[in-house]
Amino acid sequence: MSALALVGLAAALGAGQETPTFEARVSLVTVDAVVVGADGEPMAGLPQGAFQILEDGVAQPVVSFSAIGGAPMVRAEAVAVPGAAAAAAPTPARTFALVFDDEHLTKPQAERVKAALASFLTKHAEPGDVIALFAPSNQVSRVTRLPEGRTALLALVAKLRGFARREGSPPRVSEQEAYEMEVHRDQRVEDALVVRFLAYDAQPSDKDVEGARLMVRARAAEVHAYASQARAETLGLLERTLGWLGSLPGRRVLVLASAGFAYDETEQRLRSLAAASLLANAPIHLLDARGLESAHPFKDVEFEAGSSVRESATSLAERLSAAAGADSLALDSGGIVVRNANDLEAGLRRVAATARVYYLLGYQPPAGRREGRFRKIEVRVSLPGARVRARRGYFGG
Repeated sequence: MSALALVGLAAALGAGQETPTFEARVSLVTVDAVVVGADGEPMAGLPQGAFQILEDGVAQPVVSFSAIGGAPMVRAEAVAVPGAAAAAAPTPARTFALVFDDEHLTKPQAERVKAALASFLTKHAEPGDVIALFAPSNQVSRVTRLPEGRTALLALVAKLRGFARREGSPPRVSEQEAYEMEVHRDQRVEDALVVRFLAYDAQPSDKDVEGARLMVRARAAEVHAYASQARAETLGLLERTLGWLGSLPGRRVLVLASAGFAYDETEQRLRSLAAASLLANAPIHLLDARGLESAHPFKDVEFEAGSSVRESATSLAERLSAAAGADSLALDSGGIVVRNANDLEAGLRRVAATARVYYLLGYQPPAGRREGRFRKIEVRVSLPGARVRARRGYFGG
């Protein structure tokens, strides 16, 4: 692919063109599996006979098999004995799509991500890799090949900024809390926010409960509207990126660098992204930029706030659910979630390793299943101490 063609593809992605649609009917399910040992490193050269695939708990015959990286790709028809080990061959070309989710990154979070991306480009990306960098609010949309494009890409990374809003003034309402109030009309959440507002934020002498309630409702509506728009923009970019990745040869990887966003069961794009990831055979890896988490959602390097033990326990659970939407994208596609760590570079190193050593297993989905239902996939490997990372399933159609 020429440099001009790469730039043209990047421009189309960044321009917010119409979101593609994806055919839901699946005739062959290809599962991307990474097997790691006790040391956490990917294991190469495993035979087809070491794997088992189950759909909704029922074992399925493996009709295609490729072992890639560390040992050469071996197709199912070329394996005379199911238990035979794969022989040696180079890893196919790799494409990394790095999505810098600037609308969900604060300025400090953005700095952590930038340092990790710069380290990844310098230490772990290899000659011949195609790197795409997308940061919509920074108006960055660049695709290049290494090593010739590394210097220009590093210069772009250095200029990236985070634009997420952090509400420091009371009443403080998180995205998840706003979602529960606006979508589910959860009275318990509203009552808890009023109590928190009165106890920790406003501290009015007259304890104006009804006035506090009105302020909480107004802030929740504002936070939810902003969060919904930011989430829709991020999901749209991910969908376009997966559509582009699906047209490329070799290994395809999408990395979402973000502080995450709440899970919204009414958001249809979460489902279509699972289908797009399946068709593109591109796992989505989440690089959670929040770093080490405190028990209180507003008590971190950007805020200081007191909290009771009871509120801390509740807030920690809320903090974990605040990125549930981004988590689901990664887990459903077989990606890695790098969370609660200040060493984001180590997470990207793991992502790079999974793009070097992996297995592709294909099977025919059972006929006669109800269309539109989520079908659970489980990949097992018959090696003591080994763990398999693969997509959790797909929506049948």
